[in-house]
Amino acid sequence: MTFSQLPARLCHVRNVAHAVGDCADGSIAHERLARLREAIRNRQVSFPAQVPSFPRQYNKEIQWRAVTLYFVRGWTCEQLAARYAVTPSRVRQLLRSWVDCAVALGYIQKIPAESLIATGSQKAAA
Repeated sequence: MTFSQLPARLCHVRNVAHAVGDCADGSIAHERLARLREAIRNRQVSFPAQVPSFPRQYNKEIQWRAVTLYFVRGWTCEQLAARYAVTPSRVRQLLRSWVDCAVALGYIQKIPAESLIATGSQKAAA
């Protein structure tokens, strides 16, 4: 199996994506989309600069654009549904499956609070 095939295999089997996403913390994979968007915008959760598209998901060209418009630009599911001529529930499904794959592959992770980083660096210096 080549590296380029890895995301397709992980994301094709939803249970594997959930299992991997749950290992770190579990809260990101099950977070509501609106809360996750707020956490990304408040820099509490990392978000990739170049949004990856995952094979075997919805149309790859629409996928990364919809993810960018929702999480970065703040579009609603209704606005995205009107733009791409699908239902809002289909947009939510696309976003949720993308989040599941992104968490499983490490593209989205919680960012530790500054106090935890400072404490860790003080312990390392001692």
